[in-house]
Amino acid sequence: MKKTAMQQFINEIESVMNNPDCTRIEKTVLKRVKDRATELLQTEREQIEEAVMETTKRDVLLANNLLNMMDKDSVFEVSGNEGEQYYKDTYE
Repeated sequence: MKKTAMQQFINEIESVMNNPDCTRIEKTVLKRVKDRATELLQTEREQIEEAVMETTKRDVLLANNLLNMMDKDSVFEVSGNEGEQYYKDTYE
């Protein structure tokens, strides 16, 4: 399974936190950084989903326009969850 940059960053933070040489102060700071990274992960997810949706809409419009130019009915639709599904299939 692929990982986003933020998922990779969070994994690195956890790895350092689990190191026995990591001091209590370092762990405290790393926990705060990890908490912020977790918040940013949600933002990253939303951006990925939005980008996929915009691309999907554009592709569907293009495909249907090509069909219309060939005097055929439009057959492609956007379901609305393509971005979310892409994220789940790729990163979860």
